[in-house]
Amino acid sequence: MTFQIIVRPLYKAIFFCSILQILILHIGTCELQGMHFDLLCEIKDLESKQPISPRTVYLDIGGKMVNLDKIQEGKYKYAGSLEKIAEVYKLNIENFEEYESRELSLRLKKPYGKKEGRTVKNLFVKKKVEPTDDFLYKGKLHLDIGELEEAYAIYDYAYRRVGQTPNWYLVRVKYNYARTLLELCKSQNYNTCHKAFGLFEELLKIYVQHEEIFRKEGIKKVMLEQGIKDCQATEIIAKFSKISSFYATGDYMKAAELAEEGIEARTMRPTVFDRVGLTERRLLIDAATSYLKEVEKREKEGIVSEENLYLLNKSKAHFQKLETAGKLRGRAEKDYKIIIEKVNKYY
Repeated sequence: MTFQIIVRPLYKAIFFCSILQILILHIGTCELQGMHFDLLCEIKDLESKQPISPRTVYLDIGGKMVNLDKIQEGKYKYAGSLEKIAEVYKLNIENFEEYESRELSLRLKKPYGKKEGRTVKNLFVKKKVEPTDDFLYKGKLHLDIGELEEAYAIYDYAYRRVGQTPNWYLVRVKYNYARTLLELCKSQNYNTCHKAFGLFEELLKIYVQHEEIFRKEGIKKVMLEQGIKDCQATEIIAKFSKISSFYATGDYMKAAELAEEGIEARTMRPTVFDRVGLTERRLLIDAATSYLKEVEKREKEGIVSEENLYLLNKSKAHFQKLETAGKLRGRAEKDYKIIIEKVNKYY
């Protein structure tokens, strides 16, 4: 058993990498079995920090609308069991008089657990506020000290008022909005990395023609490139860290399938995966061990079939690749011997 290898934390990985954008687009599209879902939504005015109450607050879970109950001024809650829930869901806050509606895309913290609970804090800017230089500067201060709800309120408000002409306002707003979205994605399970990625890419294209604007704003090309890499790395980690979730819940086939997907994706940019802890050895062991555990589970259930042999041979092939590369050692070496013994029993 190589459980310790499989659940090694990925959040310690270095966020400096590059991979095809397609990996970002396939994150969080699956539908999961039911769980107890508990969400508290707090809504306040940015300036006064006083609670405010829109007329409508609801969740969009895979196309199913679920209303949140108002429990007091500025606080809405949903608590209950859902038969099915999407890994990515949306929180909609609508029908204000003085404020604009908002839709937040969020990810489950534990996609394959039995219970999910979180509090989402929302701050809103009144429609009459002018997004001045001082207003944007406050947003940057909030962002720099990690006050992401405040930064999001300011830059989301300002972003809605950005025109098409490249100027200091567009560059400053889009850059800091992208930074905010990236940090929310990394630290608070917002599904915003793809949007941040798009903004960084857009700014990089503008940079080619209008470098002087970025220079005045203190934004270097390498900072935009790093933003793109961080977005991609965060999404890769979010995707393939699910291997450990599947393994921990005994869903070994899904763990193996995702590990196989990682092995294939890694061939495109091996150094990228290595930098976030997804080495070839790790992925091969994840896949091989998951196949082994699936067979052991079947055997305990009294299932002896050709399918078992097929899975054992897939596991064996991965271990053999490690052996050829001189990377078969420790627990993996012991598991390989178990595989050999089990395969021989079928002949």
